[in-house]
Amino acid sequence: MDSPASRMSPTRAGLRSVYWTMCALLTALILARFVCNPGIDGYGKSMLLDMVYGRAWKPYVTRALLPGSVRLLTTAIPAEAKRECDPR
Repeated sequence: MDSPASRMSPTRAGLRSVYWTMCALLTALILARFVCNPGIDGYGKSMLLDMVYGRAWKPYVTRALLPGSVRLLTTAIPAEAKRECDPR
């Protein structure tokens, strides 16, 4: 019969590492899903690039959060990484 001392119980650090590993995996899966099928370019009046550059239908152009945040985030990306991701 096993004694209570011989049974291994998960430690707090072990549980914490399992939690963060699961969070990282879930985040990677969600990001991969979004990259493969973003789902936000399906409506012609609100195409993502048109909203970013202010060419979308009027209600979408007047929304400044998306264009401003995209421009702010793209300044933080190194030029070499931008060249690698450019589809052209």
